[in-house]
Amino acid sequence: MLEKLPSAILFDLDGTLVDTAEEFLIAINSLLRKDNLPLMLLESVRPLISKGSRTLVREAYDRKLRPDQLDSHHVDFLTCYKEGLGITARLFHGMSNVLDAIETSGRIWGVVTNKPSEFTVPLLEKLNLYDRAACVVSGDSTPHPKPHPAPLLKACGMINQTAKDCIYIGDDERDILAANAAHMRSIIALYGYKDPEQNAEKWGASGLISDPTDLIPVLKPAMLKTVQE
Repeated sequence: MLEKLPSAILFDLDGTLVDTAEEFLIAINSLLRKDNLPLMLLESVRPLISKGSRTLVREAYDRKLRPDQLDSHHVDFLTCYKEGLGITARLFHGMSNVLDAIETSGRIWGVVTNKPSEFTVPLLEKLNLYDRAACVVSGDSTPHPKPHPAPLLKACGMINQTAKDCIYIGDDERDILAANAAHMRSIIALYGYKDPEQNAEKWGASGLISDPTDLIPVLKPAMLKTVQE
């Protein structure tokens, strides 16, 4: 871990800031139930969430869907997911205390996710987080999603910070690749949806945490910049 966090902390959404796994499970099982197929278990869904909903649908059907079938099933999945958006999603245990500690220390925090804005914004609003976040960058906020650095650099612009003044926390290798490409420090959220077979230590992050509250000890009061006229 780092000795001290910079002035802005940016979070990935699903699997890092918010636990949305149950909502993905409900949505995909709704499709499988209609097709009279075996339902998925939560432990099977979790490692797929950070790969995107399209990958989740493809894997749920054992990669047996034709491209046109995958397209239509993905649309149906998104419809089911949107209907249950925010019903079971919760901040990860301890994350509420982390956000309070960030704000108390004089820092700001934001969200950078590949989740489309039509889902990102309402989810954060339902969790009373949207107005607290200094910035929210969704998957369709820039021409290129993560692992491209564009979303992180856009977040920097929105909060008037340089990449070196920020740190990005995520649970997928794409998060770390994006941070490295943006020349931004990063932390891997081991408690998230990372595939247990992946060796996260090889991703090139600045640090790793096994619990959100691991961030609290390094949230010393921030050195706030002063503007001289």
